[in-house]
Amino acid sequence: MLNDIAKELTCSVCQGDFKDPRTLPCSHSYCLECIAQLSNVSPLPFACPECHKETSLPSSDPSQLPRALLAVRIRQKLNGKSEGVCPKHGERKKLFCFDCDFLICYKCDLTDHSDHDTQLVDSEDIAERVRGIVDALAEGKANLGQRKSALLTACQMNRCALVEVCEQKDRTQKRIDDTFEELFHILRQRKKHLSEELGACVERKKAALDEQERALRDKIWEIEQTNDTVDLVAGNTEKLLEWHKVLLSNINGVISQSTRNDLKPAAVADVSFPLDCASRIASFIRSECRIVNDCPAHPSVKAVGVKPIVDVMSPVPVTIAQCTNSTTGEHSDCQAIARRLTRSL
Repeated sequence: MLNDIAKELTCSVCQGDFKDPRTLPCSHSYCLECIAQLSNVSPLPFACPECHKETSLPSSDPSQLPRALLAVRIRQKLNGKSEGVCPKHGERKKLFCFDCDFLICYKCDLTDHSDHDTQLVDSEDIAERVRGIVDALAEGKANLGQRKSALLTACQMNRCALVEVCEQKDRTQKRIDDTFEELFHILRQRKKHLSEELGACVERKKAALDEQERALRDKIWEIEQTNDTVDLVAGNTEKLLEWHKVLLSNINGVISQSTRNDLKPAAVADVSFPLDCASRIASFIRSECRIVNDCPAHPSVKAVGVKPIVDVMSPVPVTIAQCTNSTTGEHSDCQAIARRLTRSL
């Protein structure tokens, strides 16, 4: 198993221990010099030797790739070398390479790190840098503490917001149920009222037609009686001479009492109901009764409420539910819209 790990910590290009290893975006690591050779041989972007994924170098500079320092340290552990001893030369590490960020020995400084920024570990420059690093880490730790505190506060606020959203959902759902229940109730009442009004209207028309029919039948009876009298005296000369003026007067009286209005029905079938009433109300409800998630009364809270509805019969806006955070009830007039809506029927 150790051999497998050691193999993973060996550069697959030069087949040697990692030297200043760098990690490609595909997570495979190679020596810096090997990556430079690959990028020079192959046109950019070049393919990773292991996964063959195309790789582009930042600013075309291999040294800008992140260092694989963990691989070097694991290799040192596997070689059984102390962290204070160079695994390559067997000498104490008395210098620090700022370009590679690890300790090196004198021979490393003369060979692999000859052009790097190196300093003796016990030098004043290193001590000054260490103090700066310690101060920077302390400041960073303090900033992390503040950030953690802010994140914990945000988590608490998030939990409170979640509770409020759930409670708000229940309140809004109840308001929706109450609103539409009130709409159903008022619509049923309106239906009953319209049915009663329709029945009364039809009864008035029937009564007018019945009365007209009785009057017409009376006039028909008068005409029939006059005709019978004329037929009776028409064959008798004496009675004809004696009664003709009376008969003519009766005939003219019956005719004068009859007008063109008598020939028209006293009432007609003109009772109707708008065919598009249901579709207009449905369209109105679909367009105006909807959920909104922006509460003007509480801009810091995204509210789940019912959109304010404007009555099509009046320019005055009528609100079913405005702010679900309100506990005063001043924005919960769910019945007003139902009453105004049914007035338009």
